[in-house]
Amino acid sequence: MYVFDTNSLIKLNGFSKDVFVSLWDEIATLVEDGDLTSTREVLREVADRDDEVHLWCKSNKDLFVTPDDSEVAIVGEIMSMSKFVAHMPKQTFLSSRPFADPYVIARAECLNWTVVSEEKEKKSSAKIPNICQHFGVQCVNLDDFMKSQGWQF
Repeated sequence: MYVFDTNSLIKLNGFSKDVFVSLWDEIATLVEDGDLTSTREVLREVADRDDEVHLWCKSNKDLFVTPDDSEVAIVGEIMSMSKFVAHMPKQTFLSSRPFADPYVIARAECLNWTVVSEEKEKKSSAKIPNICQHFGVQCVNLDDFMKSQGWQF
């Protein structure tokens, strides 16, 4: 069971639905089975895009859930941790743009699921893998996600 970050969805844009039909069928099966989810903030982050992934996200809106109280509490905990906040880009706080990272992590923590993100762990950073590690949440990239599913294309 997986919680997708924006950058992994964007990476999927490189896999055209016309060419990688079986990949998109496999993803659709995970969605239908309730084994793949994301957050409303991720949907907000892709809203400005004009590509296949944005269209796919719009047609799968139920996948992008509004955080519940337990998720909001974890987001608050993440955003109150100085060791992470100090390393977040200033524009995160100064703009009205959506910032999905803490919501993705919180959802995965509450569901005991795995985050799928293309961010790489970086020492003394607020990258998703760093925060996931702090909370004991597994984090993989898209390639490792596909390998874990046993997919070959």
